Amino acid sequence: MRSDRRVRLRMLAMKVVVSVETVCTIFHDRLRYLKVCLQWVLKQLTDQHKELRMGLAALQHLFRYHEDPNFLERIVTGYESWCPHY
Repeated sequence: MRSDRRVRLRMLAMKVVVSVETVCTIFHDRLRYLKVCLQWVLKQLTDQHKELRMGLAALQHLFRYHEDPNFLERIVTGYESWCPHY
């Protein structure tokens, strides 16, 4: 997995002789991976990655604030919600 991030779930299932659904469950629930742009990436960021992203976001906000002081008034925040469909 780490050597080839473009691995296909079907190929892995055939190698270890389990169903594709089992491989999906292991990747998503146990290993916490998700598929982004045809590559598997870790779902959780390390503390170092979080700090880097926070620093970059802070710089972007500062640049925008200097260009337009009303910038902060237009920021809308929200919380992720899950809506089940029956």
